[in-house]
Formats: sequence, C-alpha cells, structure tokens
Amino acid sequence: MLDHISGDLFSARVSGGLRDKLMDKRGFTLVEVIIASGLLMLALSMAYSFMLSSVRFYKEAVSRSEKQGQMRVILAGLKEELKTADAADFWLIREEDISAIITDASFLTGPSGRRLYYFDVSAGKFYVHHSSEPARRVAFVDLDLPGFDLRFELDDANDKIVDVYMSSEGVKLSGHLALLNATAEAYGAPGASGEVYRGVILSPAK
Repeated sequence: MLDHISGDLFSARVSGGLRDKLMDKRGFTLVEVIIASGLLMLALSMAYSFMLSSVRFYKEAVSRSEKQGQMRVILAGLKEELKTADAADFWLIREEDISAIITDASFLTGPSGRRLYYFDVSAGKFYVHHSSEPARRVAFVDLDLPGFDLRFELDDANDKIVDVYMSSEGVKLSGHLALLNATAEAYGAPGASGEVYRGVILSPAK
C-alpha cells in the first residue's frame, strides 16, 4: 500500500511540474525581441537586395541584347550588299568627305544604283544615299541606341578585309566585310592603318 501511495505522489509531482511549465505565461524579454527583430530585418534586407540585383541584371542583359541586335542588323545588311556589289567600285569614306561626295555630280551620275552608306556622327544614325535618289534614308534599321558610334578601318593583315566597329553605352560589336575581287581603298588620299572611316561606297554588280 505504501508503494502505491509513493507512486501516486511521484506521479502527482511530475504532472504538476509539467503543468506549471505549460502554464507559464511569461513573454520574451526586451533583449530577445530586439535580437529577433534585428535578425528579421537583416534577412529581409538581404532578400530585397538580392531581388533588386536580379532585376537590374535582367534589365541590363535585355538592353545589351537589344543593342547588339540592332548592330547585327547593320553588319548583316552590309555583308548582304557586298554579295551583290561590284567589288571594283568600293571605297572607304572619311567623315570630312561625305558631304562633298553626296553633292558631287560624278557620284550622282555614276553607275546606276551606286550608293553611299555612312554614319552621321551628329545624328547618331546610319544612312544610305543612292545616286538615283534625291535624299538620304535610314539604312537597314532605325537605330535607337544612345551614344551610338560606328567606324570602318582597313584591316592590318588583309587588304581585302574591312573591319567594322560599333558601340553604344559600353555595348560593343565588331565584324568584317570581305571583298571578293578588289582591295580596300580609301576615297581620295591613300588610307593608312588605324585611320577611321565613316562610310563606304559601292555599286551593284554589272
């Protein structure tokens, strides 16, 4: 009987202890609340920063792709033109010679379909001027590229290659124009390696 009473007393003490623990309604201390709040704010801040970085990276990638896409249209258009052009009627044009060529009677009365492709630095656009047309027009694509720049250069290693360089706000694209039956020559004075040209003249094959 004593054993039974002792067991009951032990059970009562254990049950009472657990009940007291469960019924303890004390809240967090101020220090615990401050620490928890700080950790929560840190986690939220890191998550927000990561989200902003991801959005910014995505926008930059899309912008870069769009800019390079417009540049590729110009390069592809020029390459396509060379496929049907008379390679013997091809010149690289310096920026200072563009205006004179457009108003030159020999250019306007030259081979039918002769055309001048050139970059207008002040307008930031790439134009084409046909000998049979009174005014220039946008070539290949109406560019929407802030700070766009385009230049042609003679290739150092191959005189049948013209190098093309384009850029817009740090986004760059370069390529080559291959001449089949002629060498790359500058209009007017002989050209030099590293010299910058802003346009090319070509005529359709006869």
